[in-house]
Amino acid sequence: MRVLQITQYLALGGLERCVTNLAAGLALRGNQSSVAVYEKNGLSSTFCNELHAHGVSVYSWQKLNGFSFRTLFYLFEIVRQKKIEIIHSHDLGALIYAVIISFLLLGKVKIIHTQHSFVHLRKGKFRYFLYENFFPRFANIICSVSRRVQEVYRQLGIPEKKLAVVSNGVAFPSQFVSSASAREALSRRYPSAYEFRIREAEKQQHLLIFMGRIVPGKGIDRLMRAWQQLPERTQEAWRVLLVGPINDEHYLSELNSLTQRGVASPVFLGATDVPNLFYQACDAFVSLSEEEGMPLAVYEAIGFGLPALLSDIPGHSELKSWASFLPANSSASDPFMLQKFLEQASKKNDRKNEWNQREQFRAQYSFREMVKNYTIKYKSILMILAVFILNKAVPLKSFADVGRVQLTSLVERPEYIRSTDWQSEVSLELARGESTLLTLKTNSWCGSLPILSANLKAAGLSLRWYGGVGIPVTKPSYEGVLPGKYIDALVPISAVTPCHDEDPSSFEWLFTEITAGRSAQPGSVSGFLQNLMYDPGNSIDSAKVINPAWKLKVDILPLEMPDKWTLPMRAEFTPFFASLAHYGQSGREEASLTKQYIKEMIENRILPLKAWIKHPFQTLAERSDAHVLLSRYPSLEMSILRTVIDFLPPWARVDLPRIDSPSSDERRSYWKRWQDYLDATSDDTIENGLIERMRSRPFVYLWDEPVQEDFMMLYKAASDVKASAPSVSSLVTVYPWKSLQENIDIFAPLLQTLVREGKPSFSEERELWSYVSCMSHGCGSLDSSGEPDFVIERNAAYIRVWPWMADEYQLSTVLYYSVNNVWRKAKTQDPWKDLYDFTGNGDGTLFYPGRPGNYGLQDHTPVPSLRMKFWKQGSFDAEYINWARQLNPVCLAKTKSENLLVTDGVNWAREPRKYQSARADLIKCVMEGKLRNPTSD
Repeated sequence: MRVLQITQYLALGGLERCVTNLAAGLALRGNQSSVAVYEKNGLSSTFCNELHAHGVSVYSWQKLNGFSFRTLFYLFEIVRQKKIEIIHSHDLGALIYAVIISFLLLGKVKIIHTQHSFVHLRKGKFRYFLYENFFPRFANIICSVSRRVQEVYRQLGIPEKKLAVVSNGVAFPSQFVSSASAREALSRRYPSAYEFRIREAEKQQHLLIFMGRIVPGKGIDRLMRAWQQLPERTQEAWRVLLVGPINDEHYLSELNSLTQRGVASPVFLGATDVPNLFYQACDAFVSLSEEEGMPLAVYEAIGFGLPALLSDIPGHSELKSWASFLPANSSASDPFMLQKFLEQASKKNDRKNEWNQREQFRAQYSFREMVKNYTIKYKSILMILAVFILNKAVPLKSFADVGRVQLTSLVERPEYIRSTDWQSEVSLELARGESTLLTLKTNSWCGSLPILSANLKAAGLSLRWYGGVGIPVTKPSYEGVLPGKYIDALVPISAVTPCHDEDPSSFEWLFTEITAGRSAQPGSVSGFLQNLMYDPGNSIDSAKVINPAWKLKVDILPLEMPDKWTLPMRAEFTPFFASLAHYGQSGREEASLTKQYIKEMIENRILPLKAWIKHPFQTLAERSDAHVLLSRYPSLEMSILRTVIDFLPPWARVDLPRIDSPSSDERRSYWKRWQDYLDATSDDTIENGLIERMRSRPFVYLWDEPVQEDFMMLYKAASDVKASAPSVSSLVTVYPWKSLQENIDIFAPLLQTLVREGKPSFSEERELWSYVSCMSHGCGSLDSSGEPDFVIERNAAYIRVWPWMADEYQLSTVLYYSVNNVWRKAKTQDPWKDLYDFTGNGDGTLFYPGRPGNYGLQDHTPVPSLRMKFWKQGSFDAEYINWARQLNPVCLAKTKSENLLVTDGVNWAREPRKYQSARADLIKCVMEGKLRNPTSD
């Protein structure tokens, strides 16, 4: 489906949150989802970023006062160019434009309208009553957010068959968070705010929150007057937080005049992009609005388990069993009732129990439920049109069968693929030695895997197939994630198994890497990807007639991917964890398993870090024994030579194990042993070859994320390395402060640090890497830095952006902290069923342990992730950036300017299709450069 949401504002608010949730939810279900906002001044970057992350197109402009023909023209063009099938309008103004556009297009575009409230009717202007009587009659479905709102439409005489109630949905988190944890997170966001400083004397203070716009009609003045009349002991026990955008400065002035008691006064905190943190941190909620349709903040607060004090208005009436109420016009008794409410709320100490009791409430008013209900409405409209077309033109059976196997060359998560991304003809551009990913949605189809036509094979193209496995997400990595399964594990397959419902080896999603061999001849070749799969419900012959092949055109470029990668990624692989996840124990099998994983990492352009089965020379005796040969330690089979170095590209630097000792003498002795080893020659051929290999710029990962207090110890440790083993470089995940540059050679700071401190400058002998860790979405906290990360719910842009980040900051390597980190819990946590670690799903884990019997596997084997393939694609992008820099720098600058992929480390494009487009632009730059300089490599 192609759906356009039209709204006046997309600022931080309840209606706007509903629009954002709905548009993102539709995109997650594979629909083309767009949002048009005609008051650009009311645009939230938080909501925009969230929509872009889900692949939703956002259009915005500033409308002039009154009816705007310019706005009508913009909307008409969006509908026409995006081939919109359904316009979803939110509130009256948007509906008027939707109806006119539908008329102009002769009713081909259908309209669903959602009315959130009738506040505008309270203004008493006749034209609003006229418009509400007239325009809703032209919508296909009129949705109200509550029965109260629907009743107004009944009174206006709108036909009953058009009316429906769909409650706004809330993206509730899936797990309980204690108020202490939430307050600590807020204290980092609001470091100067008194009420979030976590001190012993303040831990018992309760927080009462109002969440919403600071405008007349929200009852904030009524709350202030009641608050000022409370006893001092109550005011000392509670703090009032007013959280929301301030849209009326005159009203704010009036409110400020009501606050008189210093620290006990209510605190205005402005708009927030983390409302959930406030609900989790606070102890009670208040809303004394004079008019509401469906008050989203109230539903959120109740869902979080907060006691709620509400004004007794129709918009709140559906929550009688969940809240306390202040009767209308009861200002004289307000202080007494407010005090009584706060006293009762202060006694409710078991917040987790309150949270658990609201489980059904959260399910009823969930984001998923709203998206599901609206999707049903959309389909009901389109079904009427589809049935008409089918009866006139297409037999129903054929229509149902067409497209059951769909294909796209878009490099993206299946959950974010849109209906417009599916292709019947695929065009690719590949350098020799390059691969790219094709994605197939198979539903229940099975049989033999699709194959390349003979001429494509002859041209040097090949396929490698994977079956996609969904990994459960019950605790989301960040706000707005829908729970469910996300396709991430790519099980290597050579055939599609027979179709049996009970067969766990059947795959709903298939992926194939298509590779141009290094011996392929440059030029354009056309052929087919022939579909040999069939639907078990139909005959094989009829299936082949319906979808026999996809046309495939491949331009093999006169370029060859270099043996030395422009932007390698380093990531720790721990053999002990791998053995634990596969076998439940560690042992000699670590060696053969480690070889498989190292080979798979390098295949995906990732270099292993610290992939030692056992650190060499760990005992004092071993360090002193000249006969201990590194190449044979602890045995030849399990040595670093056989498990790591034999598979490393010859240009790749070797990392050495560090010694964790507080003794400077012991550290210096250890590093001198290494320097002696690197300077030595041996009569043993194997050992001599290893020494020669390791002399090429070895390094040690010396210290992980040191804080200021560690700098003195870090300086000493780095000095010991420099003094005793001058051939060995030190890597530290820290910003290159001048005080550290003397003894440290490789700095790998977080992107957020580079944004905060600026691009560093140092001598050519020093290297700048960047470090990717759980800090991007918050290690154990609820904060997100805005950096790209590798959790499984993110779209492909979060990984493909890295080459462009490297170009922006002149990074030579990306350091990701691990590829199998969660496997350390393998005895208690199955990676196939739960990848939650450091508040992120899949964070630090890019592999799955493939075991015999799982998904048709015959042996213990590495199972790569979809995210690893995204990285591989990004690594190829880095080569095109490098070629363009060398061959056509002017064109590269233009490409960067036009695509606007990276502003800095936390501001960058979240739309994967932009990276696909930028890659195509880079290829044009490179080919233009080669035409001008045909002898260039």
